[in-house]
Amino acid sequence: MSSLSHAGQPVKCDVEHSRGQRTEVKEAEPEISGTACEGGIVLKKGFHVQGHLRTPYYPFYYPPYPYCTWNITVPSSEYGLALRFEGYKLTGQYTFAPCTQGQWIIQNRRMCGLRMLQPYTQRVEGITNNITITFSCPRSLTGPGIQVSYRLYNKTDPCPGEFLCTLDGMCVPLCDGIKDCPNGLDERNCVCPAQYQCPGGQCIPTKQICDGTNDCVNGTDEEQCHEAVPCGAFNYRCADGSCVKKTNPQCDSVMDCVDHSDERNCGENSSRAKTYNTILRLIKL
Repeated sequence: MSSLSHAGQPVKCDVEHSRGQRTEVKEAEPEISGTACEGGIVLKKGFHVQGHLRTPYYPFYYPPYPYCTWNITVPSSEYGLALRFEGYKLTGQYTFAPCTQGQWIIQNRRMCGLRMLQPYTQRVEGITNNITITFSCPRSLTGPGIQVSYRLYNKTDPCPGEFLCTLDGMCVPLCDGIKDCPNGLDERNCVCPAQYQCPGGQCIPTKQICDGTNDCVNGTDEEQCHEAVPCGAFNYRCADGSCVKKTNPQCDSVMDCVDHSDERNCGENSSRAKTYNTILRLIKL
């Protein structure tokens, strides 16, 4: 954990990478010292969470006059940087407006932090591969500790299989019957809300996908039922991160996931197995 430096010097922030170790930065294994905000972070290709930025003494209150700087390098210009906050968001402010809950400067753009209830993602697309992030509080104010997870995203497809909310930067399911975006755009102009849309415009319940019966006129609801498909609102995510078309394939005695994770922990005493076996017995009656 970082500590207060000598009087008059900025307080250092804490950086933790997903591997949980803190050493000098190396491109093959990016990690930096937990007491140096000036260190660099080199990200690897991939869209998983690669680490966290933390204010001093997180999860406790940060001290007065904190000052932290992180320099993050992305692999190439095709990637953007996604910073996810929990219960905190960034808002643009006039140059001289005070930031009482933390000041952030990202790529020379000044923003103020604001505590809220919902998660928020700040998406950063740098002109170069290097992105500089600074956190400070110019006044002698403290506040609850802030933790920010960081990961890469593809600029051309930031939310594969989902909808990007422009107001909060979050990826949410599209047309699932729930307004996830603050402005509700994820549920606007939906032909089949909370249902599966066949190519011809026909709507069918999601439970009829990959059930062995052609419900769509052209039978597309029964295609690609045993292979990986792009992840979306109505897909099942396997343990390896891939998705299958069937919405609820767990413990139905059919191995839908490539890694067979949908059929793991399906002993006779599991609640899922009991329900499935009951249904089979009723069908046979």
